[in-house]
Formats: sequence, C-alpha cells, structure tokens
Amino acid sequence: MSGADIAAEVAAALSEAGEATGSGPYICTIRRASSEPDEPQNPWDEPADPENESTLYPVTAIQEVKDIRDMTGMLVGIQKRTVTVSATGVAPLKSDKIACGVALPM
Repeated sequence: MSGADIAAEVAAALSEAGEATGSGPYICTIRRASSEPDEPQNPWDEPADPENESTLYPVTAIQEVKDIRDMTGMLVGIQKRTVTVSATGVAPLKSDKIACGVALPM
C-alpha cells in the first residue's frame, strides 16, 4: 500500500465519519497568508495589491474537543481542541489559520 493509497483511505474515513455524526463531511477552510513583502502588518487591513491576498484552501477534517482534568480527576477549566485534516489536500503550516466548519464562499 503506497502513501497515496493510505491518504485516500484516511480521506474516505474522514468523510464517512462526518456523515455518520453530522450532516455530511466536516469542511474547514485553511487561510494561508501571502509571503509577499508588502503584506499588511495587521490581519484586518486589506492587502496593498490583489496579488498579495491570502490563499484559501478547503479541507475535510474531524474535530475533537476534550476537557482537561488534573491528577485527581477534577476539571481545570481548559479544553484541548484537536483538528485532524485530510492528507489529500494542502498540508497545513504552523502560520496558517483554520476556520472550522466554514466552507469556501461560492
């Protein structure tokens, strides 16, 4: 079994899990900032040039939210969110932002 075969199998499992637990695959959008030098310093500012706009990538994912407990089993008021993204799309970078449950606008 090759890496591509495994990635396709994982993507199918993610889609199937989304359909079994919700209203279809859980679609997320990855926003990758432009690497151009004149990118705005503040994320709410518009890019100086349309060529420097962020790139959006749709991905299929699953999300798990877990309550964290201390050694005695008491909740500490912290939640840990894990998002597992399909390997058949774009590989997320640490600098990327992800909008969970948000599909690309048509």
